[in-house]
Formats: sequence, structure tokens, C-alpha cells
Amino acid sequence: MNFFSIAYNNFKHNIKTYALNLMAMIFSVAVYYNFIALSDNPQIVQLNQIMNIVRSASTSTAVLLLVFLIFFIWYSNSFFLKQKKKEIGIYAFMGIDNYKIGLIYALEGFLQGLLSIVIGSFVGVLFSKLFIMLLCKVAFLDVKINFFISVHALIETIITFLIIFFIISVLGYFNIVRSKLIDLFNASKQQEGLPKLSKFKAVSSIIIILGAYGMCTSLSKLMVIASVPVITIMVIFATYGLFGSFFSMIMRYLLDKKQILYNGTNIVSISNIVFRIKGNYKTLATIAILIASAITALGTATSIKYNTKIELDLPYSFTYVLDGNFEDEIESKVNKYITSANHSILLKEKVNFILVNKLKIDDNLSNDEFMVVKASDFKKITRDLKVKDTEDILKKSELRSGEAIYVQRPKTLVQANKLQKVQISNLKYNVKMDLKTPLFGGIKNNPCLIVNDKDYEIIKNDFKESKFYGIIVNDQKNTLDLSAKLRTIRVLDNNLYSYAQKYRSGYEGYGVIFFMGCFLALVFVVATGSIIHFKILSEAYMDKEKYKILLKIGMTEKELKRTISKQAAVYFILPLLVGVIHSSFGIVILGRLMECNLILPTVISVATFGVIYGMFYIFTLGKFRQVLNPYN
Repeated sequence: MNFFSIAYNNFKHNIKTYALNLMAMIFSVAVYYNFIALSDNPQIVQLNQIMNIVRSASTSTAVLLLVFLIFFIWYSNSFFLKQKKKEIGIYAFMGIDNYKIGLIYALEGFLQGLLSIVIGSFVGVLFSKLFIMLLCKVAFLDVKINFFISVHALIETIITFLIIFFIISVLGYFNIVRSKLIDLFNASKQQEGLPKLSKFKAVSSIIIILGAYGMCTSLSKLMVIASVPVITIMVIFATYGLFGSFFSMIMRYLLDKKQILYNGTNIVSISNIVFRIKGNYKTLATIAILIASAITALGTATSIKYNTKIELDLPYSFTYVLDGNFEDEIESKVNKYITSANHSILLKEKVNFILVNKLKIDDNLSNDEFMVVKASDFKKITRDLKVKDTEDILKKSELRSGEAIYVQRPKTLVQANKLQKVQISNLKYNVKMDLKTPLFGGIKNNPCLIVNDKDYEIIKNDFKESKFYGIIVNDQKNTLDLSAKLRTIRVLDNNLYSYAQKYRSGYEGYGVIFFMGCFLALVFVVATGSIIHFKILSEAYMDKEKYKILLKIGMTEKELKRTISKQAAVYFILPLLVGVIHSSFGIVILGRLMECNLILPTVISVATFGVIYGMFYIFTLGKFRQVLNPYN
């Protein structure tokens, strides 16, 4: 029997052991293919206005996915190799040299990868139409999708994963070649390097994490943006200390409490958990960091879509700006078209404003154009639109000469720092309030300054005045045809901002990002869940004899199930809990920068992960019990 036959037989024999890992890698290959194929799909390519977003988002997501998958494939292969080292040791004991043994197991690992590539590529192609249909549904893309196979994406996927699996197999080969016989026999019993239990390390880890969290909430926006790399490094470093010392110290404390230790099967479960946390702290910490990254990715994607929904809740159905020519004629036609389309006007705003392009911001010359509006008009619009915190805004909008209110540029996601002083011509203003509030909608992509009425009249002498029109009609989401009709009016062809059109186009762009982020997070959670699954099953095989002895000396099956349930739960709950807390502060940073409440998208993200991990826990617990079944 040649080396390939032995490797093939080993692979067939262990196919059930590989099952979950194979499914995770097949899913990953399928998703990777679809991300790459997205840019080649002829129906998507026709969407010129969104093609750049699709191409950028799919490429970025594919790269992030690939980096993560390299880690996941390396880890899972290392896990299986570790489980087989005793078997490899027997081959070595029989006189087969390590080079031949290494070749056998490198081939076995490569066969596993080859099967993942073949099935994953097939699944990716098979479900590619569904993948794009889901994208179109989420992003409101109005396009008919036909079945399409991207040869370019298929070749790139196959070559990429062949290279990854080949390199991983070669590394596994050298791992076996360099192993000593005694290490091979004891490999399955070896734990990660056990850290010394250090109270200093435990306390300092908590202090560092709390310090990082404090930076998230207390620093100014500009400082937070600059400090993100430092905060990330602090959290990652301290997380390893958290699992290596702090949790071990807590569990050691529980061991010293006799009323807890001798309660039921705690003497077995707690001592096991203490040893497992201490022995696997690197894996648990890494998983916690990956979970935090995944939840943050999902939370960010959800936040962008959630915030887009808020931003696209535009204050007007239609807005346009006129410079004094044909105002009455155009207004009359607009009213006529709205009425003929069976819509009624609920609100109409007509406000004069000045577009200023010569000003200083905080003593520095600015190239930005600002819209300047009377305080009285600002109050009227705020009151008419019934914006959030209307009464509070109205109280603070009583402006004296030399005072101004700054309204951020429409659809600003992040405002790094607040304005303090503004100078227009020879008039200097202290910014009394910085707001993110609807005013003119998105017709003018300019920030706005609110000044008192007397100051406005002075500024008007040096700049040209224009008039803003904002109209709210009933059933505004169904005004696409009316928007097209209004654009036939002279001057409004390129000067009309429509709720219905912007609502759709906004969701197209942000919907693509949301969709990509969700799929990336899904791959993360499946892969991290698989890693925990492998780790628990590895220890189940190691502990079979111990549980057999416990059953013989009087432990009941019910007590055994309770013990392994606690042990498995810790592996899922601890990394998930730490990951959720870390990611929550990451999303807090995002919320501060975007100036919006992201509690809902955060809860959705955490709940999604909780449900998926709950399913993994139930599945893993069942497998754990199957391993111990012969002794029950």
C-alpha cells in the first residue's frame, strides 16, 4: 500500500471527525467565491451608480475573510494533527521514519482541503443566484438576476485555497518531521503553556481594560479616533492576562469556598474548569478577541444601515433651491404636478439663505461653503418639522449678536471636533451650539450657520441670497413617478432632491455594506464556534478514562451530564461574554462619532451571536455525551 492509499484510507475513516470542520470550510469557500464573483456579475455591472461600492466592498470583505480563514484553517489542522500524534507515534515506533509519516498526514490534510474546495466551489456556484438576490433584496437593487457562473472567480477561489491548504499541509509535514517519539505519544495530553498565577497580572489586566474603556467614553472625538490603535492593543494584551490570570484567580477563589466546592458535583466541575481555563487561556482569549471583532463588524454594518434609515427619514418629500428667477412660475407648476399625481401638500417651507465662501473657522481660513440662515427661520423649521428635542433646541436658539448655532453637514456620519469660533467678513461669532438636525434636507451638502436676524441682514449685503423650498406630501415613498415628472420643469432637472429617489439610492449603497458585513460576521461566528467545538471534543477524548472512574465510584449519569454541561458552557460563555463587552465599547465609539443611539443594532448583533452560539453549545454538548456514551 503506497502513501497516497494510506492517506486516503485515513481520510475516509475520519470523515465523521472532520464533518463540522469540513462544513465550516465549505461554507467559507462558497462565501469567498460569491464575494469575488459579485464584481463580475453582468446584472450588477450594469448598475453603474453603485458598481464602485459593490466592487470596493466585496474586495475588502474578501481580503478580511481570507486573512481570518488562513488562521482558522491553520488552527483546525493543528488541532487534528495534535489528536493524531499518538497514532503517528505508533507508526514511528514500528520503524517508519518521520519523513514518510509526515507525507502521509500532509496528504490527508490536503485531501480534506481539496474536498472543501470542490464542494465549496460547487455550493458557491449553486447558490450564487440566491446570494445576489439576497443582496438585491437588502440593498433595494431593482434588477433581474439571472444564473451566472464567474469563471474568473472560480479559478481565483480554487487557486487561492489550493495555495493555502498546500502551505498548511507543508507546515504540518515539517511539524511531524521535527517531532520526537516521546512528544508524539504525549501530544494529546499536552496543554498550552500554563501561565503562572499572578495577582499582579490579574489586577493589571482589569486596570488596562478599564483604562481602555475609559478612553472610549471620556476622550474627545478627535482623540478617540487617534487612539483607536492604542485602545485596540491595550484590550488585546489585557484579554490574554484576563484569561491567563484573572479568571483562574476567580475560579481558585471558588475552590477555596467549601460551601460552593462541596455542593453537588462542583468539586469535579470547578476543578476541571480551573484547569481548563488555565491550560487553554490563549485559545479562549483569541476566541474572545475574534468574537469581539465579529460582533463589532456586524454591529458596525447594522449601525450604518440603522443610521442610514434615520438619515434617510428625510424631512421633506421634495426640496429645491431658486435664485430669484421664475420663482412664482416654477412654484405654480410644482403645485399643479403634485395635485395631478393625487398627492396633497402637508407642509411647505420657503426660507431665504446666504451661501458664504469666505470665512475663518477657529482662526483658520476655510475652503468650505456655509449656508447662513436667520434664527427666526431656523426656529420655524424646527417647530414645523417637530424634530427631536424641539423645545430644548428652541430654548438654546435665542441668539445675541456675535452668537451662532452650527448645523452639521447633511448625512455626516462622524464629526471629529466641534467648532468654537467663526468669522464671516468682519463679523466674529462664538458657536453656542453644535447640532445634527434636519433643516434643508440634502439639497445642499453644506454645513449651516444660524445667526440672529439683524446679523443676517448685515451679512446679506456682501453675498448673494437664494431661496429654499421644502415640500412634504402624503405617501411620500410612492413618489418616484412624481419626482420624474417634476424634473421636467425648467431649472429643476438637476436641482430637485427627492425623498423617494434618495431613500432608494441610499439604501442601495449602505445595503451592500450591511450585507457584506453580515456575511463576514457569520463566517466569523461559524469558525469560532467550530474552534470551541474542537477544543471541547479534544478534552472529552482526553477525559474519558477519568469519567469512567467517576461513574464506577458512584457518580450518576445525571450528575455526569450536569458536570460536562457546566464545563462546556464555560468555553462558550466566557469568550462570548468578554467579546460582547469588548465589542460594546467598540460600538460605543462608533455611536459617539456618528452621534446616534446604537443600542438597538448592538442588541440585535449580540442576540444573533447568542442564538448561534447557543446552537453550537447544544450540538457540542450532544457530541460530548456521545464520546462518553460507552461508559454511561
